[in-house]
Amino acid sequence: MHDPLLSPVKGLIKSALELHYYDLSITLIELYPSAVIQDSKYLNRFISTLLSSLYQSIANEPDKGRLQRIVELLQKENATIVLEDMLTMFGPAYASAAASKLNALGINIDYTKLEDLKPTVVELDLVANTPAQGAIEEKYEQCRAPKKWLASRRYSQSEWQSFSPTPLTQKAVDSFEFALCNVNENTGDFVGQSSAVQNAVRDIKVQLSSKGQSLFDVLPSELPIPELTKDERAIVIALIADGYLENPAYSEEEVKTLMVSARFAP
Repeated sequence: MHDPLLSPVKGLIKSALELHYYDLSITLIELYPSAVIQDSKYLNRFISTLLSSLYQSIANEPDKGRLQRIVELLQKENATIVLEDMLTMFGPAYASAAASKLNALGINIDYTKLEDLKPTVVELDLVANTPAQGAIEEKYEQCRAPKKWLASRRYSQSEWQSFSPTPLTQKAVDSFEFALCNVNENTGDFVGQSSAVQNAVRDIKVQLSSKGQSLFDVLPSELPIPELTKDERAIVIALIADGYLENPAYSEEEVKTLMVSARFAP
């Protein structure tokens, strides 16, 4: 029996669409229709993911016949599809963009964007059902008690090192976890304790979005890279390369060539 929560079928369907194996994706949906049934009245993230995967393939030379069959199978299980636009690192939200392209190709898909749904109004008698403030605070204290107990038994590196040597303290100081604490404390300095990387990524996304473009529409050399430290620049370039690798149209070697041409390679 197919369990959509445990089965790998969803991942196979998504990968098949990304790699343009439409026949395989159609066969899988036909065999396991429960994989694409609407999760709830308001949302089916998997269908949103599938349409995002289709975005690139329907942007160039679409296979209308197979796309029509895919939409028919999705629509068969869901009268109206609710889409959630999930942003990538560099680029627009693809789910509703893919649905719009399908409709423009004459492949009708009945969908609604999640943010356009109106919430259901439910009458609640909050006064009658709200416990007294004292009871609420007592319940909160009960919930906090385990966390407080654990917090009281956590010690910093300096505290562990200040304890009198015992088999227990020595085992703690010599442990892998103790060494890891030192690494975690120092990694914050790697990007200069600043938001420079986040700001650089944000500026790139804003520029692309303002022109209605995604990362796949431009060359790396056309991206605005601000003045950064060597480490910050390395992180931003790595994120850009990873963004290009999300496009199934590019191989790793092609992405490497793009980055080298833009003088972004190490």
